[in-house]
Amino acid sequence: MKATYTKQELIEAIKSVGIKNGDVLFCHSNVGYLGMPEGAKNKDEALQIILDAILSVIGDQGTLAVPTFTYSFSSGEIYNPISSPSNCGMFAEYVRCLQSSIRSNDPSISVACIGSLALDLTQDLPENAYDESAFFGRFFDKNGKILNINFDAGSTFLHFVERELSVPYRFDKTFVGKKYAGDNIVEAKSVIWVRDMDIKGSEANFERFNSVAVSQGYYKKQKIGRGTIGSITSSDAYSLLEKEIKKNVWFLTNKV
Repeated sequence: MKATYTKQELIEAIKSVGIKNGDVLFCHSNVGYLGMPEGAKNKDEALQIILDAILSVIGDQGTLAVPTFTYSFSSGEIYNPISSPSNCGMFAEYVRCLQSSIRSNDPSISVACIGSLALDLTQDLPENAYDESAFFGRFFDKNGKILNINFDAGSTFLHFVERELSVPYRFDKTFVGKKYAGDNIVEAKSVIWVRDMDIKGSEANFERFNSVAVSQGYYKKQKIGRGTIGSITSSDAYSLLEKEIKKNVWFLTNKV
């Protein structure tokens, strides 16, 4: 396959959307749309080039977090932070499998992290994945930035903000199951912020958020290869969503 971009071009694109040395990133990705980077002979080499480009920008003091969600308890599965595969795309799965990454022991909304704050962001998390003391709350407290590859400005982080703002179409739902804690399998609870399916139009829809974030300059985008990357700070995402939800509480849903 013919290369569609180089590692250096990706590095420059990442910098152009506001990512800097020392940043804490949360990255949703669909890297296949970028095409193949120059020098990659297979999928794993391509994924390593993408990872190297990100890490070269944020440096040793930076941290990269990727979603490795499994929703194990709602699926009736035993969650194992070592072996349960992510359902969030091949880049997240690649990062999860690296020896240098640390994964949270959340049986629903786990993340895998590489970098200086990996332990701080993944260890001793509460049962509620969207609590202020869970990953997204800690990410927000660290002034994290959302870096999306071939996604719009939307992010799972926005569900954390919805919970902080007490929107009426979602609620905390508790699931019970089993997960590995070291070598032992233990009973555990997992609390997820889910939508109320009895409310017509409560399905998540980030299109309005993306439109406002782009038009007002909060979400910076850059073409790379056959796709795009983009970034918005967690503080900008929070304040923007707070403002819009005050005007229209259904802003992040299909409800008109």
